[in-house]
Amino acid sequence: MAQLGPPARWLKCPRKGDVVAGIFLPFKTPLSAQYNDSVPEEHRFTPNMVLQSEYSDKTIGLWIDLTNTTRFYSRDEIERHGVVYKKINCKGFGECPSQQTVNEFVNLCQEHLELNPGSIIAVHCTHGFNRTGFLICSYLVVVNDWSIDAAASEFARARPPGIYKQDYLDEIFKRFDEEEATPIAPTLPVWSGVEDEETGETSGSVKVANAAYANGIPSSTQVTDHDTIRRIQQFCGNICHYDGKAFPGAQPVSMDRSNINLLAQELYKVSWKADGTRYMMLIDNENAVFMIDRKNNIFSVPGLSFFLPDLSASPKQTLVDGELVLDKLNGVIYPRYLIYDVMAINGTSVVNLSYYDRERIIQKEIIDPRNLALQKGKLDKSREPFGVRRKDFYDISCVEKLLGPKFLEAVLHETDGVVFQPVNDPYRGGSSPKLLKWKPPELNSVDFLLHIKKDTRPGSLGTLIGHLMVTGLHAPFDYIKMTKDLMKYDGKIIECTVADGAWKFLRERTDKDSPNSYQTAQGVNGQVIYHFVVLNINFM
Repeated sequence: MAQLGPPARWLKCPRKGDVVAGIFLPFKTPLSAQYNDSVPEEHRFTPNMVLQSEYSDKTIGLWIDLTNTTRFYSRDEIERHGVVYKKINCKGFGECPSQQTVNEFVNLCQEHLELNPGSIIAVHCTHGFNRTGFLICSYLVVVNDWSIDAAASEFARARPPGIYKQDYLDEIFKRFDEEEATPIAPTLPVWSGVEDEETGETSGSVKVANAAYANGIPSSTQVTDHDTIRRIQQFCGNICHYDGKAFPGAQPVSMDRSNINLLAQELYKVSWKADGTRYMMLIDNENAVFMIDRKNNIFSVPGLSFFLPDLSASPKQTLVDGELVLDKLNGVIYPRYLIYDVMAINGTSVVNLSYYDRERIIQKEIIDPRNLALQKGKLDKSREPFGVRRKDFYDISCVEKLLGPKFLEAVLHETDGVVFQPVNDPYRGGSSPKLLKWKPPELNSVDFLLHIKKDTRPGSLGTLIGHLMVTGLHAPFDYIKMTKDLMKYDGKIIECTVADGAWKFLRERTDKDSPNSYQTAQGVNGQVIYHFVVLNINFM
């Protein structure tokens, strides 16, 4: 009989993590005693070792096996301890869990916890990182209303380094957030060996995505030198007081009724929310300007010139934040980088200064010297790959004008709301609870699964009504008034927006096979309506 061997990269893979969010225990697949001949004693990991460990006075009540095989151990080894064993076949090998698999996992965990509150749910795939993390994070977003960023960070804390496959991170952030918010994957763990079983990537190196820069921007190249990448990422993270491996920029949160009161409690300025591409810019020295995107990719941009106020030299180690927009005038596209914050000037951090001071620094240290150089013939802006401007912020009383047609026509690029900048807060990387963004309701939409049924609600006349279903909620999220045109979309995914306090059908989403999550729908439904913001802003 052939000797049983452990899975590839299994021996030195950490056995298990800490409990995630008080609910989930992530771990690698245990192996039965049949594998003992091929597993040194110091590396053995059996089902009993999982079940007999202590978890803060909690016990394991549900065991979920995500591997695509039954060869590692017998389910009897679990069930003899009175633990419920469930198997969800999850392929792995670079294939992220499908929405159907996520729904199955979420429903299974919800049903178990309703009957067994306080129970630990043990979850494993082969190594207990990517598939396991993907499903645990999906549960925290759909059921517990966590942001995907918070869920991924919690999983990484409990099972370091967390989800380490870029394609898994890309997919889960695409499902639950804006795709551009996806962090860069951490370096492959040392224990993963020479080659990774799912993507074939070698470990121990900085990952470099084959990223696109921005449409219509010439002269840019992606940095692939690992030492340069590490140096720039470390500098940006240190300046922004951000310890993570993701993009270190400050991230605004959506404004709704739960946080609008901050506008009355704090001093704010407001600006339009440009529909552009977010980049940090590092002016490293005279001949080195780098752009850092939301995935922490780094690009070298030659042809840009910056000057000290006396024009004697170029600034060094100067870090700013902004967005690249494409202004359109008379049919011609003009790319421009709008600087809206500054974190370092010549290697000196300015993140703790007020926003008033940071605005002045942008103007005096970056914009004014360029204008002076232009006057003295030291700068030819026509030869630069894109323009550089300061993005203006206004008194909060100007919010109505910023949303008005006259201003929007003058901006020359697409906008999608406003941003409220706290004046007295320092600049900090990561989610910033006082930095608020707001979109008009007509720019927010939700993808629902439409079920057309007879209206049986109290007081109804028994007419047909559209049930708007979302992932993670068994009952209808809301309802939509039926029309003749809507009848053909029964059982389809439809995109809807809020208009005059009710859901309005926009189009069928033939490109999607599942609705948005409960969290996404709740976020859109909780957005502050236009007149509430505009009419109340002057009374706060």
